[in-house]
Amino acid sequence: MPQLIENNVVGQNIRRYRQAANLNQEELAERVWGDPRRKGEVSVLENGKQVPTLAQLDKIAAALNIAAADLLTSVTNNDELARVPA
Repeated sequence: MPQLIENNVVGQNIRRYRQAANLNQEELAERVWGDPRRKGEVSVLENGKQVPTLAQLDKIAAALNIAAADLLTSVTNNDELARVPA
């Protein structure tokens, strides 16, 4: 069973899954908010300066083609990222 998050695991997971999907912050912002100029919000989340709301978490997960729970659990190795669809 995956361990629940602590510290900045959500932000780290957003970055890891975004990079695994070969997206930059602008592309993720476009998918989540429909506006690439909101890439700063992606940066704020990835750096742990803000915690996403549940609605944001759902939108980010959908944009990355993953389950929202994947953003909440610790990734112990890169094998889990290998299953992320391109």
